[in-house]
Amino acid sequence: MIKTDFRGFTLAEFTIMFILICLISAVLLVEAGRLIRRSNEGLSKANLGIIRIAIMNYYSTHNGQWPPEPLPYSLVPEFLTAVPYLNINHHPRTNEVKGSTIADTGCWSYNPVSGNFRIDCTHRDLEGVPLSSW
Repeated sequence: MIKTDFRGFTLAEFTIMFILICLISAVLLVEAGRLIRRSNEGLSKANLGIIRIAIMNYYSTHNGQWPPEPLPYSLVPEFLTAVPYLNINHHPRTNEVKGSTIADTGCWSYNPVSGNFRIDCTHRDLEGVPLSSW
């Protein structure tokens, strides 16, 4: 005797479940990307602060003289163990320090005349602030 009252998923039920799983996955992927970007921005801000503190320590130790270029040779190993990495979303990860002009290279930017240290990037963070103005 064959049992005929077997209840399984219909094609419509399966399609609805598949669509719901796809929508939830898409939302989670977008949110995960945003969280990764936020964490990269936070780490880059922290590394920017670390380098600025090292520059100020050099300035106070050397009687009001800003570190000369190349900056890594002036700060490492006395004030930093290594130049921290810059990890922003529109550029590859780097710890390179370039000149003071903003050319959107995605590197650190240092001006030895003023001691100004910032990010050489014209992109904006998640709040809409240009990265070069941090």
